[in-house]
Amino acid sequence: MKTGIIFILLMLSINLFSQNQNSEIYSFGFKAGLDFSMISVNNNFNMGTGNFALTYHAGILFNVEYFKNILFQTELQYNLKGSNFTDGYIENYIYLEYYEADLLIAYKTSSIINVYAGIYAAYLKNKSFDQYCGFFNDCYEDEENPLNTIENYSYNNKDFGFIVGMIFDIDNFFIDTRFSQGIISIINEPEISSYNREFSVSFGYKF
Repeated sequence: MKTGIIFILLMLSINLFSQNQNSEIYSFGFKAGLDFSMISVNNNFNMGTGNFALTYHAGILFNVEYFKNILFQTELQYNLKGSNFTDGYIENYIYLEYYEADLLIAYKTSSIINVYAGIYAAYLKNKSFDQYCGFFNDCYEDEENPLNTIENYSYNNKDFGFIVGMIFDIDNFFIDTRFSQGIISIINEPEISSYNREFSVSFGYKF
């Protein structure tokens, strides 16, 4: 189950390539960029106010133009997501490392602008936690530190959600701006609802 959705997306991308390599316009490339990432939670998550954390991503992509102005694009990427929870002067960070597969449908509104929507499926590779207390402040005592609680939570090893965005093509270079929203709670605690949310900017090159 944990890799089934990603496998289906991979098979779809291979099928797109095999059916269109002789008759349709296709390209592949790579991309990397920065994210403003956040975990949206309900009031039962007592870690302070949730804020965006600066993270990053990198990956490869393949797209094919099936019909005039309609493109299908698949992506495989490493995506670091997370959030900053502020409690007074103390900032608590959660970082989640994902292997992610995206399936997108884009419409070319002009020679340089594409708008798109799609879905993503991701597998959690690793998680880490950090805390920043400022230069002149003390952190929590060990027995009071809320990081001890969130480190011991059970985390869902898969994520799934939707994507919307816009691509600006400049010859072979492109700029990709997008928003993604998860629909699977990432913390497996019955009283906590927690979903990945991300604004991303990528820079890439297509061959």
